[in-house]
Amino acid sequence: MGMVVKSRIEEYWNLSRDIFSTPGFHSEMSLDRFLLLSKCLHFNNNNNYDPAVMTRSEAKLFKVKPIIDHLNRKFSELYTLSQNVALDESLTMWKGWLDINQFIRNKAATVGIKTYEVCESHTGYLWRFEVHAGHDTSDPQEGPVSGTIPALVLRLLSGLEHKGHTVWMDNFYNSPALARELKSLGFDCVGTLRTNRQFVPTEVARIAKSDMAVGQVVGCTSGDVDIMVWRDKNRVAFISTYHGIASSRCGDITKPTVVQDYNICMGGVDKKDQQLAMYPIERRRTRVCSHSLLVDVHEIRVESATAELAALCLPLHQRMRATHAGL
Repeated sequence: MGMVVKSRIEEYWNLSRDIFSTPGFHSEMSLDRFLLLSKCLHFNNNNNYDPAVMTRSEAKLFKVKPIIDHLNRKFSELYTLSQNVALDESLTMWKGWLDINQFIRNKAATVGIKTYEVCESHTGYLWRFEVHAGHDTSDPQEGPVSGTIPALVLRLLSGLEHKGHTVWMDNFYNSPALARELKSLGFDCVGTLRTNRQFVPTEVARIAKSDMAVGQVVGCTSGDVDIMVWRDKNRVAFISTYHGIASSRCGDITKPTVVQDYNICMGGVDKKDQQLAMYPIERRRTRVCSHSLLVDVHEIRVESATAELAALCLPLHQRMRATHAGL
């Protein structure tokens, strides 16, 4: 609880007169009252629940929808993102039965509630998130940028248009049509690419690992979208709206510039997860999935406040150093 860390909730109400006693909790309310309030946490009025007029995903997220909307609004209002933002998925651990549970092998919590998140690349600040509830909650886009994933990306990035941001995504999200759409909205788009996506040139899609030498780069450009295939230990394809096929030395290896930048800027969501893993409350279990999600977003609020404070203090620190240097 805050800055006072104890191993069990009951220890906060320990009335023994020693150096570990914390009488402030008992003076506010009894332990039984606190536990009862914790069990009865609600964020929405159950009388308003009507599955007949809701989509399937809206019905599943009904209990936590108000707090999700509130946090998304506050996260975007209180902080101005820098240029590079990463869009990726994260997991809130939940090992109980839940029909929206997901399994992602390369995440720290391999099983749990999946969220799609937009985070600042260098701080891990969470700017917006959306809980995965089985399928899209809005009407799919029409035209070349159609489907659930492009609609999801455009929803998450809504409000950042024409501000000069670069969006870093993996091959689950990227496609040539989406990259061009984001470019028209004022974004740059960079990331890995599945070569079986629509509008990927046939001559690029057919390139196999055996057709390339180690370190070789093959690419093509169409207006403002560049697609390249690079072979290291494996064959990997990238898409970018500004890199081109330039390469640079990294130690003894020559890598495309897009690969080096991707390794630096893509880990915003993973950085946030690493920072949250340091909090002991992340390792505690609850019996209600909405409470587990609440605990997770509460820790995200604390971590976001840390990033906001760092952003405010850094310019002050730089001004102080400049003043002392002038003296």
